[in-house]
Amino acid sequence: MKHIRYPDTHEPGEPSLFLGGTLDALNPWQPYVVDCLKDTNITIVDPQAPGKFLYEHYRFSVWVQSHLQEATGALFWFYGSLPAVKATYQLGMVSATRKPLFVGIHGNYPWRTEISNQLHLTRPGIRTAYFLDELMATVDLEFAAPPPWDLWYTRKETRA
Repeated sequence: MKHIRYPDTHEPGEPSLFLGGTLDALNPWQPYVVDCLKDTNITIVDPQAPGKFLYEHYRFSVWVQSHLQEATGALFWFYGSLPAVKATYQLGMVSATRKPLFVGIHGNYPWRTEISNQLHLTRPGIRTAYFLDELMATVDLEFAAPPPWDLWYTRKETRA
């Protein structure tokens, strides 16, 4: 497993999981996710950037946007009492794609119903978890498995 944060980058095409959702420096949830996935071949793209400065805000936003688009999967965790406006927008972007998506919304999150309803409309097969450990149990690592090269072989045709 590789864990990257702003301003680090990774090779596009590598199996990667973007971590979106509530950003809270006092109660970070990202270390738990990283620990749960430490024995995988996934690159964790973590926008929880320690010490980012206001003058870097635009560059940071560009980094988040490009890594979100390049990620092969995304995991979102929403909790707390304040809306995670950017993360909700990012969730909308990912839910409009076919990327693997894993979503958790704490039972006390005030916008839980709205996010769940919208997610159900765009991606009805997504199961929403209500606790972080429950969310991690939904993560299907199949999306990070190497491609089945044996299916892509060139078959020789014999002519009679």
